[in-house]
Amino acid sequence: RARHQRSSERSDSLNETAQARLPVCAPPRPRGSGSPLVGDGESESESGVAAISPRVGPSSPESAARRARVPAASVAQVPTTRSEPVDRVRCLCCFAARSLVARLATGLVALCILEAALAALQRHYAGIVAGLVTMGVAWYVVAATRIGQQAASTAFTAATFLAIALACYIIGLIGVRFASGVLDSSLPFRAFPPRCPADRGCARVAFGNPSGTNGVPVLWLAADASQVATAALSRLNAEPQAYRVSPASDEPAYLQYVWLSLFWGFPDDIAVKIDCNSTLTTVQVHSQQRLGTNDFGQNRLHVEQILTLIESEKANFVQLPCLLN
Repeated sequence: RARHQRSSERSDSLNETAQARLPVCAPPRPRGSGSPLVGDGESESESGVAAISPRVGPSSPESAARRARVPAASVAQVPTTRSEPVDRVRCLCCFAARSLVARLATGLVALCILEAALAALQRHYAGIVAGLVTMGVAWYVVAATRIGQQAASTAFTAATFLAIALACYIIGLIGVRFASGVLDSSLPFRAFPPRCPADRGCARVAFGNPSGTNGVPVLWLAADASQVATAALSRLNAEPQAYRVSPASDEPAYLQYVWLSLFWGFPDDIAVKIDCNSTLTTVQVHSQQRLGTNDFGQNRLHVEQILTLIESEKANFVQLPCLLN
């Protein structure tokens, strides 16, 4: 009898261990219930176990009770599913937004490359810097969306808004380039213009039809025309916002330049005519804008600055009679 009792206790102990190792899923919590299901007349804090529905089948009351009692820590709490559709829609919206932002940023990289190339042709350094900076910001946005960074992060949000602002600037710069004929090296005039146009901002210091310079006279120099032309070339080539174009003219001392505005790169066409008048060399300057009707006094500043640059080289000139080669 003692051997039979020990065998029965060992069998019950093995059954309890096997039942405890089985995965247990808690039934759904009843609506309005504030605590998990527990045994009759016991609370979870008192008994330390949670009650589940017993298995259906023939068994003794003691075995059913042992199978019905498992440690409370092993009972899996089933979360509520009320917000699952909202979370799914939110996740899909975030994924679609990140995909759209990545595609737009990739297109922005192509625009930045185009702008940097066009700005390099015109020596517009602000456009080159803007293209490179915007390209870096766009690549950061693309990389952040590829690795799955959350769109709500501060760095990603700031980079996105910065990319949008820079994209507007890049698109405006490209529009100015093509509207002003960046790929066309010819200027609106093939020789020194006889007068200022009536529909564009213009300023000129010349013997005929001076305009917009408040009576600034033509520059007279006691030097050879070639010396004056060389000095004018060296000083104008040193200007960061100006670049020279080849004039379609047979005049020996005739220079043509394009002067760009600092921020937007609006071009102003400049013509410098160096001529002989008796034994002296004369310098006439014409500047007019290529786009728009109001230059806000920029062409007058160009004319005055060019005359000042050439006159500043006056001490280096050798006083010779004017000769045109």
